Amino acid sequence: MKFTTEVFDISGRKVEITRVPARTQKTVFRGDESTKAGEQALFEIRLNGEFIARAVRPFGFGKMAYKIERLYQGYDEDIGDDVAYGNGYLQQADRLLSLERVAEKAVELRDTIRRDISSLPTREELDVYRSARAERRAAEKAESDAREVQRKADRIAEREAEDAHFRDVIDGLKSIDERLGTQLNNFEINALRIAIAKYEKERDTILSHRAAFEDDEFKGR
Repeated sequence: MKFTTEVFDISGRKVEITRVPARTQKTVFRGDESTKAGEQALFEIRLNGEFIARAVRPFGFGKMAYKIERLYQGYDEDIGDDVAYGNGYLQQADRLLSLERVAEKAVELRDTIRRDISSLPTREELDVYRSARAERRAAEKAESDAREVQRKADRIAEREAEDAHFRDVIDGLKSIDERLGTQLNNFEINALRIAIAKYEKERDTILSHRAAFEDDEFKGR
């Protein structure tokens, strides 16, 4: 089979669509392995010389519409599925039934920008984008980890300050009770010991809450 290239001018941009050998797939039937073509026809699409996509005419009944495939397999979370156009049901007017329609749709998708990358990126553009995305996420994770470390340090400091406050108040009140208890009247002694009991209860309530609801790292602090 002679493979040819068709060239289209789409709004002043050169789109070259070259037919290439169809991809093959292996099948096994009753233990016998064979290889057959995976599609009726396969094309490479270049826009102003850059390889941006493939066009596929699958097997089927009647005149099958083309699909446009991106230059990777599977799914990319930012750009989408490897089939850029043609999956699922399409109205007749939206089906790519000629290579000229493929060229028009390829330019349209190429000009569609998603998350700072073309919907039909070259392999090099995709590699650069994915590398930058990985670096950005690593930096974001490092920042998040640092914030979490600081948050925990702040929580520990708050608890230490809270514990120190209760310790100082309770120890101070008890020291007054021990040193001056004999010099105080019953009303003053009663008020002092009520205050001690109140602060001890507040402290115990806080410690109980920490033990019941907070992370192990902070329990009892």
